[in-house]
Amino acid sequence: MSANLPILPNAISIPARNATSENLFAAVDIGTNSFKLLVVRADPSTGRFLTVDRFKERVLGLDTNTTTTSATISNASLLRATAALRKFQKLLQSHRVPSSHSRLVATSAVREASNRSQFLQTIDETLGLKVDVLSGLEEARLIYKGILQFHPVHDRTVLTIDIGGGSTEFVIGKEGQILFSISLALGHVTLTQKFPEVTEMREHIKVII
Repeated sequence: MSANLPILPNAISIPARNATSENLFAAVDIGTNSFKLLVVRADPSTGRFLTVDRFKERVLGLDTNTTTTSATISNASLLRATAALRKFQKLLQSHRVPSSHSRLVATSAVREASNRSQFLQTIDETLGLKVDVLSGLEEARLIYKGILQFHPVHDRTVLTIDIGGGSTEFVIGKEGQILFSISLALGHVTLTQKFPEVTEMREHIKVII
């Protein structure tokens, strides 16, 4: 990382001698409420990943328009998303993370949007970034795998619940294997947009669950 680069907020760095391009990896999570970037270093001696840098950019929701029969991502949201990903791209370049070691994934907001193809094409043409749209079940699987990296629960039967902006994932796993998983359209952003009254929201959640 160049000494001339500004220090970014929320950065957690390790000594440069321990972080070479060969063992650096990065993931970008394009969520409904915020975008997250995580840069890690693979440690061959332990088989684990150590955090090099992390960054979170609030995009104030993707403003999916749910007043129509299908959700759409607004132009304003697309501009905010592009600006956030441009920041992430510069950070990845500053760390010299190989493009083959980086993955960008999108979850509920993009997954459910009727104009997701336009969104993905704009990101690709503007920034040259390829985004994978995760299915709900794949999102649940990755959540469980991520938990195993940071919590010593591999040998236990565990229930993981991830409440996101656009969806909630329930996963039961043991010893790295998924026993049960489901993704429900119950995100805190989409629910508050759809139901201004808490009572209505609770009744809706009861019906879904």
